[in-house]
This record gives sequence, structure tokens and C-alpha cells, in this order.
Amino acid sequence: MSDTAGRPLGSGSQNRSERLTRLSPQQRALFEERLRGHGSAGRERPDAAPVPRRDRDTPAPLSAGQERLWFLEQLAPGHSMYNEYVALRLTGSLDVTALDTALRDLTVRHEALRTVVGLVGQTPVQRVLEPAESVMRIMELHDEPADGLDSTERELARQEAARPFDLEQDRLFRALLIRSGPQRALLVVVNHHMVGDAWSRSILVDDLCAAYRSFHDKRLAPRPLALQYADWAAWQRDRTDDEQLSAPWPTGVGSWTEPRNCWTWQRTVRGRRNRRIAADSCVSPWTRN
Repeated sequence: MSDTAGRPLGSGSQNRSERLTRLSPQQRALFEERLRGHGSAGRERPDAAPVPRRDRDTPAPLSAGQERLWFLEQLAPGHSMYNEYVALRLTGSLDVTALDTALRDLTVRHEALRTVVGLVGQTPVQRVLEPAESVMRIMELHDEPADGLDSTERELARQEAARPFDLEQDRLFRALLIRSGPQRALLVVVNHHMVGDAWSRSILVDDLCAAYRSFHDKRLAPRPLALQYADWAAWQRDRTDDEQLSAPWPTGVGSWTEPRNCWTWQRTVRGRRNRRIAADSCVSPWTRN
């Protein structure tokens, strides 16, 4: 199973290596310093504490960034402005059952992908639902359309990416598999910006590939994460107020222009596979990826 460039699905590490080669020497040195867990003097929060697991029996609050997106959705509901998607060309023999199971396993591993947003009183909260039986629809193209397969697949992918989410009713993650032949398919994965962004997309694809290989080879799937995004959102709300959420770090501290709670999230989950799996307060709703 490979992508449109002929690479084995799951070659995200190669893409990251290519991006690293484009960094300047100064950027590369800073990146490597952060990977080692070191930083310039003054970057560590003296009051930093581990993020605790929230009470699973009660809905979790939205993070500041999620609440901003929820508010904008209330102003203009029923549109797809905040949909995020990736389309993967799959070639070769495809184990559809393993792929379907792997996509479902993503929602087991990352609770944010099976989250809905509702109201408790006048306050929006996130509710984590039980994993659905399947998150993937399959569409078969038996005869080659007059306009050709590529244009038809692109249009179907566009329609799927543009289909809005109902925040209160829909899990904010779904997939469509468009099959146009025994050795050819297009996988379209869509999520709301509340639960994913450009950073999380490569992690999502990497986790999907790892789970696909595990289920295809009849091996154990990756374990669910101990720390979920809703845990951090609850921790953030417990420790910060509105003024703190919007205050940037002083020059030379944190990530320069990022809000300090976003910087804290990055520092807290360094090395964890679920970093940036959901939008946080440094994600601008006006940034399109």
C-alpha cells in the first residue's frame, strides 16, 4: 500500500527528514536543543506540574482555542469552514478490513476523535463517546466515468471534505474510501479543526499506518494514550484565567509570540504521541491548512 508518490504508506518520518534539511543552521540547532529537552535560560516554567487525568464520569471543558471555534460556529452554523482533511492515494493490494479497523482504532487511541460538543447550562463542554463500530464509508466506482477517474475522485473528495459536522451530534472525525479498482483507491480523512490541525495530521497518518500494519499482520494494536487532550483542557481551565490565556510570554521566553498556555502544552507533552491531536489556544481559526 503506497501513496501517490509511490512511497509506502507510513513514510511520514521521511517527510520530516526532508523538512529538517531545509532548516537553517540556527533553526536546526534550536530544534535539536528542544528535542533533547533543553532550552534557553528562563524557558522552563518554575510552576510546571504534570497534567492529571480528569474525572472520566463528567464532561470535560473545552480548551480556550476550542471554545473560540465553538463560538464562531454558533455565529455561522452548518458550514465547513473549519474542516481539515487529508487525501491518501492507496495503490496495491488493500486489506479493507484492516484499514477500517485501524481507523476505528485511531478513535480508541485518541479520544478527541470521538468527541462531540454540547451544553451544560450555558457552558459548552466536550463529551467523549464510545468508539463507533466503523468510521469509514466505502464508495465503489465500478465503471470509469466519462470525465476520468482522477477528476471524479477529486470531486467526491471535495464533497466529503466540504460536508459540515454537527458539533452536538457528529463525532468530529470520519473517513471515506473511494475504490476505483482492485489496486487503486483514495482515502479521504476529515476532521473538525476542534480536534486536529496541521501539526496533528502527520501524527494521525503515522498512527493510522502503524495500526493498519498491526491489524493486517494480526498483531496487537498500539495502546490507548494515558494522557488525552481533554485532560489537558481541564488542567488548563483549572490553572488559568482569561487574562493569563491571552498574555504572551516576554521576549525570549517560550515560543516568542505564542500564548503562554499553548507553550505550556507543548512543553508538557514533549515526546508524547498525542501532541497537538486537538486544536489548542494557539491555533488561529482563520488559518487554513
